[in-house]
Amino acid sequence: MSEIASFRISCGSDSLPTYLPNEEYVCVVIYKVDGQTKWNKNGHSGRTGYVIIKKSTNCKTANSGKGQIHGGCYKAVMGEEASSSTEKTVAGHSYRPNNNKWHWDNSGTFTKKMSANDKKGLDYAIKQYAKNGTQTTQNPYR
Repeated sequence: MSEIASFRISCGSDSLPTYLPNEEYVCVVIYKVDGQTKWNKNGHSGRTGYVIIKKSTNCKTANSGKGQIHGGCYKAVMGEEASSSTEKTVAGHSYRPNNNKWHWDNSGTFTKKMSANDKKGLDYAIKQYAKNGTQTTQNPYR
């Protein structure tokens, strides 16, 4: 069963030139921040299904104490480390060009696992973002 009605790609995300780019990218999907399904923190308002997509190199510069890549991705946009309650409600994903596919649920920092329908919906949302810059996409698999 799907938990996410729609996905919103953060304005703080890096542009994605194609669905399968030639660089490594990191993606985090936020379900809750500090236990809330809707939030406003550090100038970012969001709700369940908020997506951050960053080039891996831009995550490493965030100097997160919550993991090397996914924690840095979160901090680069949200401006703070994820709280321990938030870590359990964020799903981490990545893309490596040598594997030529996105990898779901592969974060050691963020431990939320996505349902199969949410993974398909996120995949669709990322394709729409890469294709035409669409930031809000309804989950067609809900």
